Amino acid sequence: MISLRSCLISTAVLAASVFPTSASADIIEVYRTVGVAGGTSYDVPTIVVKGKSRGRYSEVTTRELLVWLTIAGSAPNRDKRHNGSYVNIAGTSVDIEKPGAPKIKRFGFVYTKPDSTGGTYKLSPVELCNSEASKGGRQARGRFIRKGGMIRLENAYLVKATANWIVRKRGSTFNEPASWNSETRIPVVVKCLPTGHFAKTSTTTSTTSANGSDAMREELERKRRERERENRNQPRRTNPAPTIKGMSLTSAPAEVKRVGNWMCPTVMRLKGRIDVNRAFKGNAIFLGGQWLSNNNALDFRRAGGRYLIANRPLNWRVSGLSTGRNTAPRKQIDLSFNVTNQAGKLIQSKKKRVLVTCVKPRPGVRTNATGEGTN
Repeated sequence: MISLRSCLISTAVLAASVFPTSASADIIEVYRTVGVAGGTSYDVPTIVVKGKSRGRYSEVTTRELLVWLTIAGSAPNRDKRHNGSYVNIAGTSVDIEKPGAPKIKRFGFVYTKPDSTGGTYKLSPVELCNSEASKGGRQARGRFIRKGGMIRLENAYLVKATANWIVRKRGSTFNEPASWNSETRIPVVVKCLPTGHFAKTSTTTSTTSANGSDAMREELERKRRERERENRNQPRRTNPAPTIKGMSLTSAPAEVKRVGNWMCPTVMRLKGRIDVNRAFKGNAIFLGGQWLSNNNALDFRRAGGRYLIANRPLNWRVSGLSTGRNTAPRKQIDLSFNVTNQAGKLIQSKKKRVLVTCVKPRPGVRTNATGEGTN
């Protein structure tokens, strides 16, 4: 466990020392801004964990983390135009302007569990606080849950910056897109709030005098007022917009053929649309009953949208449609349009129930009668 004072960066540096000491020829470069410059302290992102009575931690209250990053870069050889750049922090992507001279910017990213030091698994801040509170003897545990504590994790989140350019092909008069990347890892501090109660270590009950109870209530009230003052001094935090802005799914009969004594749709044309707020790579697929479409790769360089088309075949039993019954055959189909990230995790889904109905052939019409599809 480390103290709150040792977690904060106390060494002041000149503004010029925030940037690299030598010029960089990289197309894009990203690194965490440290120290103090221009009256701004570039602190480590903080995850806040609160606990229940008797010293048990149970919940992460942080929904968004803030980090100061320095972005630098230069135009590549044979550049024609900048084609958009962005920074991705633990899955949250934010568009940035064309990289140039080193520039400091504050980024917000959605809370996720931090990585282990080796990056092979995720760490639970709740479990870290409970483990830290259980260390030492009763006196040490009591001091921790009364005053709280800080745990610093190195290499907790991956930061990746990408610069996209349109460049002239070497030895050619044609242009082509090209991308350059830069990666770094940032630390995080887990702040375990005081719970105000001793951890339960036995079934023995104890009594507290009235004066002791009053003193504890006053101490808790004092700390509550301190937290309120700290919250008022913090800049307003807003959660970034979700990556997927919206999705839609429509369907209509595409082919109608005679099946027995009826005209029935044999192919349904599905049209899905996805709109995104920022750069996104993933996959999209249509599903319906026991059928699924081919995979559609998605690669949005910036905010925008696109349509995807798929044909869903429909099978009708001829034996059941050749009778002289008057009730039009129909079937109900549950359709789904799913979008996943590159790791295969479902991001968003659009579902729809469709009622498909056959119709009687019209006099004088052979095989081109129109079937019906009711959304």
